[in-house]
Formats: sequence, structure tokens, C-alpha cells
Amino acid sequence: FEKDVIQAWYATDEAGQGLIRLGLLSMARKNGKTGLAAVLALCHLAGPEVEPRGQIVAGASDSDQSGIIFDELEAYIDDDPVLRMECNIKKHVKAIVHLPSRSTFHALSSSAKKAHGLAPTLVIVD
Repeated sequence: FEKDVIQAWYATDEAGQGLIRLGLLSMARKNGKTGLAAVLALCHLAGPEVEPRGQIVAGASDSDQSGIIFDELEAYIDDDPVLRMECNIKKHVKAIVHLPSRSTFHALSSSAKKAHGLAPTLVIVD
């Protein structure tokens, strides 16, 4: 079912424009939401959906929860030698920069004052 959801979210019209700007997926606990969120973040950070200077944001009610997606994304990057060389992982602020595109990933909590001024290309909320 996840494949169908992702295909619907990323479907385009004849001109190549996306048909959907907002997608919602609700799943019970322990069904792979974190892994899926990290994969989508990676697609926008350094994969086929990357945009120059794009901003990918994962938000949650607290920093521990948003950090779980960061940890999963970091593990995916560490598993690939090319991504390891292309990405600067900043663990202390839970941020990752894809150097070739200058796109960034940030794990934020609801208490983060630094969330103002962002213009994200992808927002993941947990």
C-alpha cells in the first residue's frame, strides 16, 4: 500500500507538474513510519527529488521524537559510500547538508525557535 500512496503523492500531469501538494499517511505504531519518512527525506535531500538549496524539515512534539527520523536518515547515508562523501552530518544540531545541491535536512521540535524563516520543500510531521 505504501507504494500506491507514494506513486499518488508524486504523480505529475502532462507538463510534469505535481498533482498533490499535501499528503497525509496515518499508520499504527511499529509499522515503519520512521523508515518511510527517512527514505522520503533522503529522496528530497540527495535523490531524485532534490532541489538546489532545498530544505527538508522533520518536526515533532519533542526533539527526541524528531531525532529518530534524523538517526534513520543518518544510518541510510552511512550505508552508502557516495552519500557519506556528499553529506555533512551535524549531529549536535540534528542537521544534514547535501554538499553538491546545498540542500539541508533539519530535525525540529515544537519548541524550536529556529523554525521561523524556513521555506521547506518537504515537511514531515510526526
